[in-house]
Order: sequence, then structure tokens, then C-alpha cells
Amino acid sequence: MKRPAIQLGIVLGILFLTLFPNAAAQPFTYELHGLKFSTAAEFSVPAKAGLDALLMVCPKEATPEQEKLSLTAVLFTVETVRQMEMSDPDLQEYAKTTFVGVTTPGQPVERLIMGKKQIGDRAESSIPVPVVVETYLLRKKNGDQVFLAFRFPTGEAAASEPLLLQILTTLHE
Repeated sequence: MKRPAIQLGIVLGILFLTLFPNAAAQPFTYELHGLKFSTAAEFSVPAKAGLDALLMVCPKEATPEQEKLSLTAVLFTVETVRQMEMSDPDLQEYAKTTFVGVTTPGQPVERLIMGKKQIGDRAESSIPVPVVVETYLLRKKNGDQVFLAFRFPTGEAAASEPLLLQILTTLHE
């Protein structure tokens, strides 16, 4: 059973290095709302994308049509969540609609993030171009929550997966 997983890892690694040839030479570290991660690919500087929302794209100067992966991070402090009076699923749905423009229902997706199994949502959108969007709502040690949305081109999931995995496996406070 380990052999197929190892083979898949090797194939994904080769695919990633093909798409990002300078990846092995330059590790990049980022921080969004107190969550840090590292990737071999360079993202843009975080840009304001709304109240307590930040957006990064890869490659760093990509237009929506050129993006391999984008990341939106929205901070919800304990006080904000208390005032909004929303459950975690409602808060995630609110953020998905408001900050990412996804209104269609998605499918549950489970990933290991920050040492815990997290249930997210995977949906498709066509704003501004056809994309797949994976969203997660993560709770920080201080109780604040960070909504994360990863967008990648429809049909490019296999090419975007290694970069997404780099982010998720290195994500920490």
C-alpha cells in the first residue's frame, strides 16, 4: 500500500518542479493573520481584500486568468464571532459567499491541517474565471478563527495540488 503513495508523491513532485522550475532553490515563508506557511513557489505580497481579509496569488504577478493558486485569508476575532452570532458552518458559508463569491453548494473535503483533521468545502465558481475553491475555517489558540480559501483553475487540480499540500502541511501558528 505504501508503494502507490510513494509513486504518487514522486509524480506530484516532478509535476510541481516542472511547473515551478525555481522551486527547489528558493523556499518562501509567509504569514497571514498569525498563520505561517512555507512554499517553494513565490506568491504575491498579501493585498487587502476586504475587512480583515488578505489575498495572495501565485505566480506573484498573475492575473486571474494566469493564477496557478490564490489564497484568501479572513480573520474573525472572538469578539467578531460573538457579535455575528453564527455557528462555525454558517460563518464559513458567510465567508465563502462574501469574500470568495462562491454561492453554489460544495462537497465536503477532509485534510490534515495544523495537526488536526479539518473538514472543508470544495466548490466550483466561474467568477472571474472557472475555478475550484477549497475553503476551511481554522481556530487559532487564542480562539480567533481564520477562514482560508484556495482557488485554482478548473481542470488544473492535479497541477495545483502539490503547492496546496505544501501550504497545508507547513501551516502553523
